[in-house]
Amino acid sequence: MTGLAQLRLSPVPQLRRAERKLVGRSTELEALADALNSGQGRLIAVSLEGEPGIGKSTLLAATADMAIDHDMTPIIVAADEEIRGPLLFARDLFASESLDEAARDAGELKAIQQVSRSISGGSESATDGLNRDERLLRLFDQASMALRAVAKERPLALLIDDAQWADQDSIRLLRYIVRTSSSAPIFLAFTTRPEEMALVPELVNLFADLERVAILRRLRVGRFRQAESGALLK
Repeated sequence: MTGLAQLRLSPVPQLRRAERKLVGRSTELEALADALNSGQGRLIAVSLEGEPGIGKSTLLAATADMAIDHDMTPIIVAADEEIRGPLLFARDLFASESLDEAARDAGELKAIQQVSRSISGGSESATDGLNRDERLLRLFDQASMALRAVAKERPLALLIDDAQWADQDSIRLLRYIVRTSSSAPIFLAFTTRPEEMALVPELVNLFADLERVAILRRLRVGRFRQAESGALLK
């Protein structure tokens, strides 16, 4: 368990550009491409929902490739089924090398690094005397402003794998970003397992927020048909 914990504390490596052609999934890929086009002018979200092993993560990797083609910066973060903790998912997001590289000037980079330090508890002096909810609100505001500043220079694609395992505070952070950054060029994509997602209240609330403002497109990833299975085997 110690080894797993040590591994999880490092930023999640970005998925490499897929070298193999993706078999099937034309409907999903068309929907993702359309959403990416929309995400260059405002915040928009897509969820890839389906059973384990159905190919959601492969589609997320293809989304990262398409984001690059759309001149967006893809940032992939994966939640962990076993290793969880307060703001652990958010810590990985703001420790991402891709997010640092997306910052075009020293001010943007400083803002990103400040959020990362705050998440890790390295900026206590700025929140002395505040209760936990007040500290979280200040952190959420800093995080939202930092992402908006970076996205203003180049649109961001935040790609979240296995969202059903993300910690509650990190999901609350995403809800705050959605509520304060609706006009920002940020594309959100989630992979989820519907039967597990239903047991995570904050994630249900996040999706409800997205649907309420009509910016969520939910894609059910089903099993291959016979012809697609044959093509995959070949």
